[in-house]
Amino acid sequence: MPERPQRRDSGHNGRHSLGLLSANFGRCALRSVAVVGRCRGCRPRRKTLPGADAVISDEESSCRTVRVWPKQADNTDARRRSFARAGVARYLTRLEARVVLQVVRASAADTDALFALQQLAFERIAIRANLPAIPPMAETVSELRQDFATSTILKALWQEDLVGAVRGTLRGNVCLVRRMAVHPEHQGKGIGSALLAKIEHSFSGVAAFELFTHSQNVEALALYERRGYHVTRRKTIPGSGPMVFMAKVVNVIE
Repeated sequence: MPERPQRRDSGHNGRHSLGLLSANFGRCALRSVAVVGRCRGCRPRRKTLPGADAVISDEESSCRTVRVWPKQADNTDARRRSFARAGVARYLTRLEARVVLQVVRASAADTDALFALQQLAFERIAIRANLPAIPPMAETVSELRQDFATSTILKALWQEDLVGAVRGTLRGNVCLVRRMAVHPEHQGKGIGSALLAKIEHSFSGVAAFELFTHSQNVEALALYERRGYHVTRRKTIPGSGPMVFMAKVVNVIE
């Protein structure tokens, strides 16, 4: 007996297809219309109406209800150009920082300016933590001035303007990094990284660097992690809130 010719499926092969739908089922390939009808395998009938909803259903078929959205333009190239511009802008900002940023040692004559910078930089952390008397905010001018005798205090100058500061205090073979502060209007320019690199260079002979900061200071925590610091413990200190303690081992001293 001769083989019976196979019947070609007209589209009802488990996937519903419409004349106005593209391969990405559910999105209009031509224009923003509403389509009412059945799939090709069910002898389709189509009707175009303004709108974005398409109801494809019938009691005699297994068609589903779908939503047809207006065809959107492919803006992949535009997004790539936008990301490229953002990357160039960040690179130029970092390059500018290398040219105009100076990190030098501060002196007692800078006490008032350092105190004002510290209050401005840590104010947002105090607001986030809802603790106005965190240690950097509670420190007085006289306490800061006395710290020059026991600590190395560095300042960052951006075109002669004070924009950052950090302190390093030697305790045995460990350098305690303290009071890292960057002016809010100059964050994201690599100032914190430059300060941290400089203070680490100033204490290059120590075994490790240690620091702690408030858990709400997420920007500083991200910076420290990028610079190789790891969380050693977390502790809630009365009057200061939850603090994160971090360390970075640089030399093994026997």
